[in-house]
Amino acid sequence: MCCFSSESVILISLLRLFIDFIDDKMLFCKKCGLKITPKVYKQIKNLVQRFSTARPQNQTYIGYPLYRKNPLISKAAYLKHKDTKEIPPVTTVLNETRTAEENLRILLANRRKMTQLGLSQFNDDLSESIQNGKTFHSTISDHLKGFPTSDTEMEDHTKKLWDSVNPILRKITEVRHVERWVAHPDLGYKGTLDCIGEFRGKWHLIEWKTSMRKKESIMRCYNAPMQLAAYTGAYNITTKMTHQIKNGLLVYVYHDGSPADTFELNTPMMKYYWDQWLRRLAQYKISKNEQQKANGRAQSK
Repeated sequence: MCCFSSESVILISLLRLFIDFIDDKMLFCKKCGLKITPKVYKQIKNLVQRFSTARPQNQTYIGYPLYRKNPLISKAAYLKHKDTKEIPPVTTVLNETRTAEENLRILLANRRKMTQLGLSQFNDDLSESIQNGKTFHSTISDHLKGFPTSDTEMEDHTKKLWDSVNPILRKITEVRHVERWVAHPDLGYKGTLDCIGEFRGKWHLIEWKTSMRKKESIMRCYNAPMQLAAYTGAYNITTKMTHQIKNGLLVYVYHDGSPADTFELNTPMMKYYWDQWLRRLAQYKISKNEQQKANGRAQSK
């Protein structure tokens, strides 16, 4: 467990802002009309590197490889459900480490919908959307497992989602896993990946996402690429070298039935979002450790 002082936590937060600023510099500069010279970029990167090297506790997360290099799989790599009750799901880590900008965006979007629909209708629509998403995932899962799927037997909302995703499903030529539970034994997180399949001749870890709005770029996918990378890292550490996954695919399926959008993540992109995920995971672990210490001090009084 990490054991940083309050001053260290503040330093970590400041450095994280630097890191986020660097990683999103193109978007930031486009909005603000600013430029970062290569020299400044290198200086901040060196600062971050010194920070990581100077704190061995943080190295558990920062710099951990996405792809397993040792051909032998340790028995310790195979965690069971009963052994992972205390480790967080990927979605919990991402939700609890959202940036202030993300939280504000979600808050404003929800308030706008509440104003338009009223609180009761907003809650009903939200519950229905969640249920529709679960039904759709179940339908996709059955289809990929080889069970017969007939769109004539689907409810209207499921049929629209099916019409949206069907052209993409035809391009998945082979499937290795569907709804597979994974857990990372070293980094301590878990989750359930949607699918590992062959798409355009390459094996991908595939995540299905339903959406009311069109996704025009991967920047609009927010935490989804990090979620995909997190599942990939957990899968790779327990998988044979010949089955390592180096590509990802986000598929956004639309409730109105319009054609699904795909965002393919090649190896460099996967590594980029894996690094983003490691920083969010480190932030989560440090925050939880500080909370535990604070609770311990409060109980001792």
